[in-house]
Amino acid sequence: MGNRIDVRALKLNKLYVPKTFDVTKHEYIAVGYFDFVELRGEAVDADGENPFNSAYRIMMEWKNKEKKEMMDYSSQEQMLFTNICGEGEEEDGTRFSGETIRSFWDDASSPYLFMSMVHINHTGNLELALKEIKKKFGKDYLSYVSFDYCDIIIFAKKRKAKGFLDEIKSLFVLREKNERVIVDTFSMISFNFSYHSRDFYHSYGSEGYGTDRVKDGYETDVFLATVNLSVRDYAGFEKWCAVNRIDNKYVKRYKMYGRHDISIINSQATPDWLMFVIHQLYEDEYKELFWTFEIYVKVDQDDITDVKPNEERTFHVYDKVREELDSKISPLRNVVENSALVDKSGFLLPIYEVRDCICSILKNTFAEEFIYCMYQSFRHFIVYMKEEIGRMEENGDIKKGLTLRR
Repeated sequence: MGNRIDVRALKLNKLYVPKTFDVTKHEYIAVGYFDFVELRGEAVDADGENPFNSAYRIMMEWKNKEKKEMMDYSSQEQMLFTNICGEGEEEDGTRFSGETIRSFWDDASSPYLFMSMVHINHTGNLELALKEIKKKFGKDYLSYVSFDYCDIIIFAKKRKAKGFLDEIKSLFVLREKNERVIVDTFSMISFNFSYHSRDFYHSYGSEGYGTDRVKDGYETDVFLATVNLSVRDYAGFEKWCAVNRIDNKYVKRYKMYGRHDISIINSQATPDWLMFVIHQLYEDEYKELFWTFEIYVKVDQDDITDVKPNEERTFHVYDKVREELDSKISPLRNVVENSALVDKSGFLLPIYEVRDCICSILKNTFAEEFIYCMYQSFRHFIVYMKEEIGRMEENGDIKKGLTLRR
């Protein structure tokens, strides 16, 4: 028997504006920039071949099938893998048992699915990073290796919103000898829409949904929630607030400058309250009221204070790339400006744009491995352009109206 891995297709979806889709058809409703999260999984037993070859084939089949349909949203997709424990192997963060993986994805008792895209220090520390995550998170989580815009993706359940962020922040605490394992993260929260009954008002008082429930546990987590709305019909919006009992002693409404018009802020929001509001925003009878909306969950500041920025790491590569690109572009610029080309800016402006794009993404440090590939190709392209324009200038091809060789 070959190696066994669990394969996941992750899609982060952003709805077109105006937002319209059937919320009940999607398991995880996201807050923040993205609107909903889709996950598909399959265990792969690769007998006699590299398991990633089998996994990649499955992923392409999924993607090709889904792309045949016209969607009302754009998506960012990632391919994820984690090892399944073999006989006698322990779960150490680099692998999980098949039962742990199944029970995690089948468990609908938590209102949340937390997710964090993790970028690690690229000095052979993947295994170290996975074990460090295991040490901090303990249980009720899974970590997958990604081959896209990040290195590791953490999924977690059965904790409060603040608890997850505290665990993520703790990953940035420097190890012995100031060794940095985790460089950057992008974390988000989504809600399991099947978590509770759709009888929203039954257990709540007249002051509004989610205002009189006092219990312990992650299912009644309390946080500050902001719902920013772009309103199409203000009269209808006021009716929407009244019918759905949006106003209560914990909720305030504000007018806004910018993309959105109204901000609804609940200082004592719960998962139930927020899922209720999300459901009402997507109801068919209200879909003409709003152009778009974005929802944010905010928690109290954590007490982790010994996280230090790694500025040397952050800016060293960025500075070197800028220096290297300028050293390549400068000779090209001289050749172009001294040539007989009529539209000199037509050659140089796209070069500057690509240079700035590479530097912008690289300074963020989150997609370095993606930029490395683009950077090397761009360097070779600049050298080729310089040599080719120089050759054409010497041969008089530019004056003859001939074009660059491809």
